[in-house]
Formats: sequence, structure tokens, C-alpha cells
Amino acid sequence: MDNKIKESLELYFGFQIPVLGLTQLSTATLPNQSVVISTLEADRPLLSTMSEDEMTLVKIITDSASKILWLTNGDLLSGSRPDFAPVLGLSRSLMLEQPSLKFAVFDIDDTSSSFNTTAENVGDIVHQLIHDSLPDFEFAQKEGVVHIVRLDPEEHLNAQFRLKQDEEPIDIPIGDAGRCEMSIKHPGQMDTIRFVKKEWKDALRPDEVEVQVKSVGVNAKVSSKVPNSSLVKPDVLM
Repeated sequence: MDNKIKESLELYFGFQIPVLGLTQLSTATLPNQSVVISTLEADRPLLSTMSEDEMTLVKIITDSASKILWLTNGDLLSGSRPDFAPVLGLSRSLMLEQPSLKFAVFDIDDTSSSFNTTAENVGDIVHQLIHDSLPDFEFAQKEGVVHIVRLDPEEHLNAQFRLKQDEEPIDIPIGDAGRCEMSIKHPGQMDTIRFVKKEWKDALRPDEVEVQVKSVGVNAKVSSKVPNSSLVKPDVLM
């Protein structure tokens, strides 16, 4: 597969491409701002098993290159070989730390077949990595078909998670809130005042009353009208 990819890229760039082994890497052999196509994990995992010396050599790549295409043989769409997955975390973190670096990952399900198709796909990915202002960075080839992996926030699940962590209040009519009491999450920060739902299993105690709230004045600048009733302790409103 390596030879097919090399031929395809030489045809694309129009010149012969040097091939370096991991132990041949140095600041002298890898010029600054290079375009690197790595086949270090095309057959076996490296990042999940590498030694300290190998880590130093990989760092030469990430420090010197301006664009990296990292090929893996993880079949990550099926999750069959997770030892190849660490490069995804590496690429994401490095692009945050080094905004000028473009680090793409191309995962291939089977490197022993579809040589021509794989070589053509590598060329297409390199082209968009060089020429597109907003390129994609994560690709997976499954049975000859390239899939683009994109991460989008799941806003609904994020909102539910924050609610369960008690990090974010929600706006609902106080009549629908049931029994609740006024609370302040961060004392001194008036914008963190809110009603907190509280369940009372027993009847009202002698020092508790049920009131119908007409308005609440927090200070001279903040006030709001609250139409419905709720159960609160008298000292909460004082």
C-alpha cells in the first residue's frame, strides 16, 4: 500500500517524495513547515505502545510539520481495533495548542486491499488539507467508501447533563414548579438567585406558612411579579 500511496502523491505533487523511517527523523532530515504523510500506524499501533525514545521522534514530526496526514489501520467505525485510536486525541489536542498545525487522521478498515482506491483517497484528503480554508480532519474508509467524522455538540443532552449537575436553571411558571424555596447559588451574586424545588412529605410545621406571592423585591434595581403561589419559609422572603 505504501508504494501505491507514494506513487499517487508523487503524481499529485509532481516530484519525488522522500521516505523516512521513524529512526531517521531529525530536525535536519525533516525541514520546518513540511507536509507529512505518516504510515507509522498503517500496519501496527504505535502511539499506544511507544517508548520514550519513539515519543521524542514523533514530537519531531508534530513540531516541524505544518500539515500532517496520519494513516491508521484501526477500522474505528466498527471499533474493532481501539489501539489505533489515541491519534485522534493527539490530533485534537495539538491543533488546540498549535493553531497553525493542520493534523488530519485517515483510518482505513483494511490496508491489504483496495490499494488504488486508498491511494486516490489519500490524494484527495491531502489536496483539501492544503487548499481548503476549513478542511475536515477526521476520515474513515470502510469497504472503499470514505466517511467524514465530524463532532457536533448534542445541545439537548448537554442541557440535561447540566440540569442533573444543578449547574443551569430553567425558566418555568412558578405555578408549575410545585413547592419550592428561594435560594442563591453563590452568595453575593444576585444573578444566581432562583427558586429551588423542595419536597415536603409532612404537613406544615408550626413555623411554616403557605403564601401567595404577588411580587418579590430583591433590591432597588431588581423586581419581578410572580402570579402564582408556592410554599416558602417566612424568613426566605425577609
